[in-house]
Amino acid sequence: MTDRIAIQGLAVDSAIGVHAWERQLRRPLLLDLELLLDLRAAGASDALADTVDYQQIADLATAVAAEKPYN
Repeated sequence: MTDRIAIQGLAVDSAIGVHAWERQLRRPLLLDLELLLDLRAAGASDALADTVDYQQIADLATAVAAEKPYN
C-alpha cells in the first residue's frame, strides 16, 4: 500500500539560473512535493510519531533551496 502526502505551491527563495549573474539574484520558486510512503502504522496507532511531519519536509526543502546557488 502506498500513501501520498502532497505539499503544493511551497514558495521558497533560491538563487537559480544558467548564467552567473542569474545566480546572484534570489527569486521565488514554487515547489510541488509528493511523498509516497506506507503510513499503515500511523493509521493503526493514530500516533504522530508514526507518521511524517510535513512541516519538517517543507523546512528541509526551503533550507536546500537557500543553501547555495543552483544551475
